[in-house]
Amino acid sequence: MLCDFCHKREAKIVYTVVKEGKKVELHICYECAKARGIDVDYPEKALPFWALPMQKIEAERCERCGLTFEEFKEKLQFGCPECYSTFEKVVEELTSKLQRDTIHKGKVPYLGAIESKKEKEVAELRKKLEQCIKEEKYEEAARIRDKINRLIKEMGNEVA
Repeated sequence: MLCDFCHKREAKIVYTVVKEGKKVELHICYECAKARGIDVDYPEKALPFWALPMQKIEAERCERCGLTFEEFKEKLQFGCPECYSTFEKVVEELTSKLQRDTIHKGKVPYLGAIESKKEKEVAELRKKLEQCIKEEKYEEAARIRDKINRLIKEMGNEVA
């Protein structure tokens, strides 16, 4: 079978998409697939979001701005803040299929966050310790040194 796009080369990739209740098969050659950004080794990663199976949308139209989900799929942009709650279930479903999770956890891994806070605290305390030594506040410096040692032990490192 020939490619549905170029009509010249043999189609090696077949997509079956259900869009608006209709089953559509796309037959694509490797060259056209690459030209459209489809990873020929893992083509499922390059499926457009509208090709992913989705649950029925309860609200067909945003009450505030009137945007339909079909219009959103075309523009890839919501019309107003209310659209997020109107199409919430579909957005969550799409996000869970396109990303690992629907909750942003930050750039620091969860378990590493505690350790990073302690490391930052140790660094700040070391600066204070140096300042206390310069100002010859030795009793305060000793308290800071002890606190640094406690934090380092809590992190599982040896005290220097």
